[in-house]
Amino acid sequence: MKLQFAPAFPDERLVLTVPGVTAHDLTLFQRYLSEELKQKRDLKEIVLTIVQTFLEAGDRDFLTWKKRQDRQANPGVMRGNGQGNARVRPDSTKD
Repeated sequence: MKLQFAPAFPDERLVLTVPGVTAHDLTLFQRYLSEELKQKRDLKEIVLTIVQTFLEAGDRDFLTWKKRQDRQANPGVMRGNGQGNARVRPDSTKD
Protein backbone atom coordinates (compact mmCIF):
# COMPACT_ATOMS: atom_id res chain seq x y z
CA MET A 1 0.00 0.00 0.00
CA LYS A 2 1.32 3.46 -0.89
CA LEU A 3 0.54 6.12 1.71
CA GLN A 4 -0.51 9.54 0.48
CA PHE A 5 -0.14 12.41 2.90
CA ALA A 6 -1.85 15.77 2.71
CA PRO A 7 0.62 18.52 1.82
CA ALA A 8 1.94 20.68 4.63
CA PHE A 9 1.79 24.37 3.89
CA PRO A 10 4.40 26.72 5.34
CA ASP A 11 3.25 29.50 7.62
CA GLU A 12 2.77 32.83 5.92
CA ARG A 13 2.94 36.30 7.36
CA LEU A 14 -0.22 38.34 6.85
CA VAL A 15 -0.31 42.00 7.80
CA LEU A 16 -3.79 43.48 8.21
CA THR A 17 -5.29 46.85 8.83
CA VAL A 18 -8.78 46.51 10.29
CA PRO A 19 -11.49 49.16 10.49
CA GLY A 20 -11.59 51.09 13.75
CA VAL A 21 -14.92 49.56 14.78
CA THR A 22 -13.50 46.06 14.30
CA ALA A 23 -10.36 46.92 16.28
CA HIS A 24 -12.55 48.35 19.05
CA ASP A 25 -14.72 45.21 19.15
CA LEU A 26 -11.66 42.96 19.19
CA THR A 27 -10.24 44.95 22.11
CA LEU A 28 -13.57 44.64 23.93
CA PHE A 29 -13.60 40.89 23.26
CA GLN A 30 -10.04 40.66 24.62
CA ARG A 31 -11.18 42.51 27.74
CA TYR A 32 -14.22 40.23 28.06
CA LEU A 33 -11.98 37.15 27.89
CA SER A 34 -9.73 38.62 30.56
CA GLU A 35 -12.38 39.93 32.96
CA GLU A 36 -15.17 37.39 32.60
CA LEU A 37 -13.36 34.18 31.62
CA LYS A 38 -9.99 34.92 33.26
CA GLN A 39 -8.17 34.23 29.98
CA LYS A 40 -5.37 36.59 29.03
CA ARG A 41 -5.10 36.47 25.21
CA ASP A 42 -3.07 38.46 22.72
CA LEU A 43 -5.09 40.23 20.01
CA LYS A 44 -3.20 38.33 17.30
CA GLU A 45 -4.10 35.03 18.96
CA ILE A 46 -7.77 36.07 19.16
CA VAL A 47 -7.92 37.10 15.49
CA LEU A 48 -6.12 33.94 14.35
CA THR A 49 -8.49 31.75 16.37
CA ILE A 50 -11.55 33.51 14.93
CA VAL A 51 -10.27 33.13 11.35
CA GLN A 52 -9.28 29.47 11.82
CA THR A 53 -12.64 28.64 13.40
CA PHE A 54 -14.52 30.31 10.56
CA LEU A 55 -12.46 28.56 7.88
CA GLU A 56 -12.89 25.16 9.57
CA ALA A 57 -16.59 25.37 10.41
CA GLY A 58 -18.10 28.73 9.56
CA ASP A 59 -19.52 28.78 6.04
CA ARG A 60 -21.21 25.61 4.78
CA ASP A 61 -21.05 26.58 1.09
CA PHE A 62 -17.35 27.39 1.34
CA LEU A 63 -16.62 24.13 3.17
CA THR A 64 -18.43 22.12 0.48
CA TRP A 65 -16.52 23.94 -2.26
CA LYS A 66 -13.21 23.51 -0.40
CA LYS A 67 -13.80 19.79 0.02
CA ARG A 68 -14.29 19.48 -3.77
CA GLN A 69 -11.10 21.45 -4.36
CA ASP A 70 -9.15 19.22 -1.97
CA ARG A 71 -10.44 16.07 -3.67
CA GLN A 72 -9.56 17.43 -7.13
CA ALA A 73 -6.05 18.42 -6.03
CA ASN A 74 -5.41 15.22 -4.04
CA PRO A 75 -7.88 12.56 -5.17
CA GLY A 76 -6.26 9.83 -3.06
CA VAL A 77 -6.05 11.81 0.18
CA MET A 78 -8.80 11.42 2.73
CA ARG A 79 -9.29 14.39 5.02
CA GLY A 80 -10.09 13.84 8.67
CA ASN A 81 -10.73 15.86 11.76
CA GLY A 82 -7.21 15.37 13.09
CA GLN A 83 -8.41 13.22 15.97
CA GLY A 84 -7.26 9.91 14.49
CA ASN A 85 -8.64 6.56 15.45
CA ALA A 86 -6.05 4.07 14.19
CA ARG A 87 -5.38 0.98 16.25
CA VAL A 88 -2.63 -1.61 16.10
CA ARG A 89 -3.69 -5.23 16.40
CA PRO A 90 -1.31 -7.26 18.59
CA ASP A 91 -0.72 -9.78 15.77
CA SER A 92 0.06 -7.08 13.21
CA THR A 93 3.43 -6.28 14.78
CA LYS A 94 4.77 -9.83 14.53
CA ASP A 95 7.29 -10.67 11.83
